[in-house]
Amino acid sequence: MSFLAPLFLLGALAIAGPVLFHLIRRNTREKFTFSSLMFLRADPPKVTRKSRLEDILLLLVRCALLAVMALAFSRPFFRQNTVTGLDPALGTRVVLLIDSSASMQRDGLWEKVLSEARSALDQVQPADSLAILTFSDQTQAQLRFDQWRDLPEPNRLPAAREKLNGLQPGWGGTHLGNAIITAAEILEENTHAGPQRIIVLTDRQEGAQLDGLSGRDWPANLQVTLNTLTPAAPGNAGLHRAPPNRSENSENATERVRVTNSNDATREQFQLAWRRGDSTHTNTVSVYVPAGQSRTVSPPRRPSGTDWQLTLLGDDESFDNILHLAPVTPEPVRIHYLGKETADDTESMRFYLERAFSTTRLQHVEVLTHTPSELAGKLTHPDDRLVIIGEPLDAKHVDRVRHFAEAGHSVLLPLKSETMAGTLTALAKSGPVPLIEAGSISTRCWHRWNSTTRFWPRLTIRGSAILPRFTFGNTGNWRPADCPERGY
Repeated sequence: MSFLAPLFLLGALAIAGPVLFHLIRRNTREKFTFSSLMFLRADPPKVTRKSRLEDILLLLVRCALLAVMALAFSRPFFRQNTVTGLDPALGTRVVLLIDSSASMQRDGLWEKVLSEARSALDQVQPADSLAILTFSDQTQAQLRFDQWRDLPEPNRLPAAREKLNGLQPGWGGTHLGNAIITAAEILEENTHAGPQRIIVLTDRQEGAQLDGLSGRDWPANLQVTLNTLTPAAPGNAGLHRAPPNRSENSENATERVRVTNSNDATREQFQLAWRRGDSTHTNTVSVYVPAGQSRTVSPPRRPSGTDWQLTLLGDDESFDNILHLAPVTPEPVRIHYLGKETADDTESMRFYLERAFSTTRLQHVEVLTHTPSELAGKLTHPDDRLVIIGEPLDAKHVDRVRHFAEAGHSVLLPLKSETMAGTLTALAKSGPVPLIEAGSISTRCWHRWNSTTRFWPRLTIRGSAILPRFTFGNTGNWRPADCPERGY
């Protein structure tokens, strides 16, 4: 018999309590009524000490109750080494499940894994079947059961050892739960009347995911052996990119990283620095991370140049101390303005357009000015995003602008004068579009426009987008009767 919680057996010592209480218990003596003691000779009482157990049956019941409670809390069970109904002569189907995640790159750990795996191979009998799986983020089969059966018996174990010699740990996480489920499903694919076994070789690092195991019906005849391996030196710190926060998309957002420290760590002081090859940049950030905790910090400013890697200094296990962060490159955007204005004309659209955009961390806008006759070959660059038409276009240039818009880009046509009607008609491929210059308005109407302005277009062009109105202030202040000369 074995116990899951053997420390609860110490509760059986509470049996001494009822015994002690039965020994020190004093019974109440009966009182007898007597007439007088005056004719009796005084005799001092004799002091005697006597301890005698009484109510033995009640004492036994109390002691048995405490013993049963201690036994129940210790959760006893009987080990059963053999499973009834299985034929050992048919051989054992064994799945060797090897952890190849990034944590296995710690000093001396992978050598222990290979040593345990070779020991498991030495126990394989000629009638047994073997499959070798490695797991990290995904579970991969290195040697399948069908490959084992197809090999001649003398070549099976040498082929398995050759597979082990070619294995190396990767950089993925530890999905232990999915790997065990995959191994169990492989064993369930074919019915086998003999024993079945899964041997797991892992370090059971913190954060190993066990999703799916709790809600799965486990086969009754499947045995799992979990071998936990430990590295040569305790403690490990890691560097990870922190999840984006609300300010991540702003222009002034900076990268954030998370530094984690294991529970068995002996170091708490670390540094973040940029490294390129063997050279380390002098700009560093100190980080204090107690054992079993993590800290999210901003790294030092990235130096100019390429091939820089953010590195965590002060940790002996370097497999997870390097973070590759791509430098933020502003997106190039080219805007073409078609017009004849000069660059210093403060009354023109070009003057303000060239000053409307500034270079930011995420975007670099370049405004290119051309005359309408210089448009040939200008709208072919992959960074071209927008064309603003400031002058009427000839028919040969209208086709280029239309193809630019049909390719998914934007075209802006400000209607500065009635001369733009021909360009608008050609771009829209519609009939003639009449444009009428707005006349003057009365003073009363102008004062109303101070608080409210509306433009009501009476034009609909298929495939084009037109601003229906510009409104400022409270629209309820404007009344058509205030401007009778406009015909509203």
